[in-house]
Amino acid sequence: MEWSQTAQEKWGQYWVIKSLLGTKVEWLYYILQAFNSGDLVRYQELCHVHNAALRAQPALVENEKKLLEKINILCLMEIILRFSNDTVLRAY
Repeated sequence: MEWSQTAQEKWGQYWVIKSLLGTKVEWLYYILQAFNSGDLVRYQELCHVHNAALRAQPALVENEKKLLEKINILCLMEIILRFSNDTVLRAY
């Protein structure tokens, strides 16, 4: 799933999140980016790659199910929005 230019620009405005870049927790930046965009596949890939680091965070482990539910909803919203932008819906 690709980000629109506007979403990329808006994400770049979050200096607190961007401050993660170049640190030992840079992986969190990319997970948040995938989460924010509803990119479920990328989120799952990153969670797999950084599993040990994620497991070291009690709050993330404790809320893993809720986070997965939320990203599934965000992913569905992205699909619906993409569909509505690509297709003209007509009321009959």
